[in-house]
Amino acid sequence: MSNLVDFITTYSIDALREESAKAHQLADDRKTAIAVATEEYNQAIATARLIDSALRLREAVDVPSVPRSHHNGRQPNATSSNGSNEEMDKTATGLEILRSTDGLAPGELYQALIAQGVVVGRPYISTMLMRLKRQGKVRRNNGKYYAI
Repeated sequence: MSNLVDFITTYSIDALREESAKAHQLADDRKTAIAVATEEYNQAIATARLIDSALRLREAVDVPSVPRSHHNGRQPNATSSNGSNEEMDKTATGLEILRSTDGLAPGELYQALIAQGVVVGRPYISTMLMRLKRQGKVRRNNGKYYAI
């Protein structure tokens, strides 16, 4: 307590006001610096996530296409009870893309299929992923699908 009393009595009121203003300014400057650093951090994280997504998409695009005659060991003219050859080929290609990546969101899978020349509509992606999930061939986590 005596240190506080000595401090108070050593400084004039004007000097204490000046020290108070300096301390408040320093605190405000630090607060501003923290806000700027936080914004820069958030921008860096967003950029890193965007680049990661672009990398996953690019890796999916660079996957060599699977020969159509070898999907699931079936011959090109074989059909299944689930649909046509074309549907089996789209599904098998989608599954191969998922196997070659570390998970993709439906939109990323759509882009990867289009990049490989597979003509699909966006609704087909949801149908295909739900079918593969029901068959136990993919799992969903945080909006992304992963081959099992």
